[in-house]
Amino acid sequence: MSRAALSAFVSRASRAAEPLPVETDGGLLTRFVRDRDEGAFAALIHRFGPMVLGVCRRVTRDAHLAEDAFQAAFVVLARRAADVYPAGAVRSWLYGVAVRTAREARTVAARRHAREVPVAQVPDRAAELVEHPDADALRALDEEVGALPEHLRAAVVLCELDGLSRADAAERLGVPEGTLSSRLAKARKLLAGRLRARGVAAPAVGLAVLTQAALAPALVARTSALLHATAPLPRAVAAISNGVLRTMFLRKLTLGSAGAALLAVACLAAWGALSTSAAKEPPKANPPLVLKAVPTRATQPPAAKPAAPGRLLVWKETKHVFLTPDGKEGDTFVSDHPDKKAIFNEPVLSPDGKIVAFRVNDDPPTDQGGNRKQHLYFRDVEGKKAGVKIELNPMTLAWDWDGKALLVTEFIPAKELKDTELLVWRVDVATQKKTKLDLPKHTVVYAAAPDGEAFVGAVFDFKAMKISLATISRDGKDVTKLCEVRNEMPDPRLSPDGTKFLFQDYDADEKPAKGTPPLRRLFVYDLKAQSRKRVADVPLNASLIGYCWSPDGKQIAYTWKQVQPGVPLAINTENMNDPKLNTETESHLIISDATGKNPKTVMSIKSEFAPRTTIGALDWR
Repeated sequence: MSRAALSAFVSRASRAAEPLPVETDGGLLTRFVRDRDEGAFAALIHRFGPMVLGVCRRVTRDAHLAEDAFQAAFVVLARRAADVYPAGAVRSWLYGVAVRTAREARTVAARRHAREVPVAQVPDRAAELVEHPDADALRALDEEVGALPEHLRAAVVLCELDGLSRADAAERLGVPEGTLSSRLAKARKLLAGRLRARGVAAPAVGLAVLTQAALAPALVARTSALLHATAPLPRAVAAISNGVLRTMFLRKLTLGSAGAALLAVACLAAWGALSTSAAKEPPKANPPLVLKAVPTRATQPPAAKPAAPGRLLVWKETKHVFLTPDGKEGDTFVSDHPDKKAIFNEPVLSPDGKIVAFRVNDDPPTDQGGNRKQHLYFRDVEGKKAGVKIELNPMTLAWDWDGKALLVTEFIPAKELKDTELLVWRVDVATQKKTKLDLPKHTVVYAAAPDGEAFVGAVFDFKAMKISLATISRDGKDVTKLCEVRNEMPDPRLSPDGTKFLFQDYDADEKPAKGTPPLRRLFVYDLKAQSRKRVADVPLNASLIGYCWSPDGKQIAYTWKQVQPGVPLAINTENMNDPKLNTETESHLIISDATGKNPKTVMSIKSEFAPRTTIGALDWR
């Protein structure tokens, strides 16, 4: 071998002997979300498994239950990995999930033991773990860390458990060091207060007492195999993971119905390989319920005088204003709502454009979680009559086909998932009389068909955690599911002729830009063809705000706000000092063809403060 060849060989061998760069937490998670990579999933188990198992053992205090909860935690990760934002916060996210699965494991075991009457069948005590002298205190500490808001828990886990410096933790979370420090201080204060309320003293050594547990190779192998297993999940693991997933799903739905900002991402895909039961032959479908097309301004015989193009009602900076389709500003809608700080959601104009209704959020928040209860408010657009406030908690709001009543879906949360109620009311505008519609359980109504015979709505399956858009007959006897959506609040808007509807959802084929959460996209569903298609030419950096049809159904209007990587979409008490908030952003009002082609910018307004929305939700009559 020549000297040159030998030198090259030694050089290659030296490089091969060098340790490979360790992939970041966020890199591993991103690779798993993007490619469903088995190696990435196994690496996540190896990296975070000791922490997860330690939490599960302390909370359950039972070796067998801890292993079931451990596997369930990674089943939840496999199902909801896209929910973690930023991706670098996966460790703290899993910590919270581990606390939930461990608690659910105890609940499932208690229910099972209650059914097992014979004492001889009680599991052997040898399965339990040897108690630490401070086991109760450690379990309380785990539970309270798990109960912290995600952004506070991330700071605690990275700095207190992992021992990262504040600078390193801030870099991993993508926030300024000052923001990280304030989160850490607030988390410590909250933990001390909550532990004190439980009669537990905060450990003098900090959270370092929350030790990790050694992983048995067999447990790692069994958990890794769950990702693409063809057999059903183990019964206990399925019960635990399903319980936690349902709770997470209900929590997101509660936030959405209360007018709070939804979490940045949602993953409501089918179980697929992680199904808890064997596939069954689907039941024979009834003939689909098809909405009847009706004449619109575009299809009616021409009148002596052309129909007016209508006008838009849109939120502009601090008020609701009327606009012509070419952007000429007209009157301002004046509210006489008694609460001047109340937050008005999207306007919903009556078919004749003479009355506008809103879902209104109370201010200040009306519960300990910071959620604002909503109510119904409507008034004539000219402000000649007093507005009407009706105490409902509306999740959705639409006008009935005749314009004489409002259709309101009321969301009534409950501690137990099975007790959650979705009630659909018809509220007479003249008398304010409420009539409950006899529709299937867990049904939501978004729009009434123009002929009054059916609705466009959604069916919420809390057991499978799926949402399906559907057509529903007025008597509730016929329901035709159209398509599943991954967005908890798809908000369909039916076209004037009843043949199509706009809705928002996540695009399963889209990969978010680095530093940007997945964004909801605008789709149109053709009821005749029974197919959905993404609306064209909506910018990729658009955070969708509102959308509607023109009165003749030939055009659509939508508003969107510019999203920049790494720039917060909203402000809260923890990021108020983030300099990225003072980044210029811009909101836009667009009118285009019904497919999204030929978009025209009707209005654009800049803001020097990124979270501020200068052009908001809208309607067009």
